[in-house]
Amino acid sequence: MQFDTTHGAEFIDAPARLSRYRALFESIDSAALPQDASLDLIRRIARNCEGTPCLKSCHWQKSSFSGGGGDTNCLEIAAAPTTLHLRESDTPATTLSPTPTALTALLAAVKAATTSPR
Repeated sequence: MQFDTTHGAEFIDAPARLSRYRALFESIDSAALPQDASLDLIRRIARNCEGTPCLKSCHWQKSSFSGGGGDTNCLEIAAAPTTLHLRESDTPATTLSPTPTALTALLAAVKAATTSPR
């Protein structure tokens, strides 16, 4: 298998490495949206961000764990072309735009807290 990196092309032929890359690709492929849905999502995000700062125009989505209705104690997320933004419903003017590493750590910590015994 050959793939390009920022440092040039790399060729992999070791069975163990090929197996790991195949499993990773299959995992990503199974989680991905279908092509049409991906294109629709990209277009929607791009439309939301045209001409105005994305934080004002992006579509903010509430957590699926929100109470709904008038509940203002919710986490909201908005996608921008290069990052994700987070805010609380009760303080929408305050937003976080974490790096991918920070967001991954936050999600891992939240998941660990919700699955560990108390």
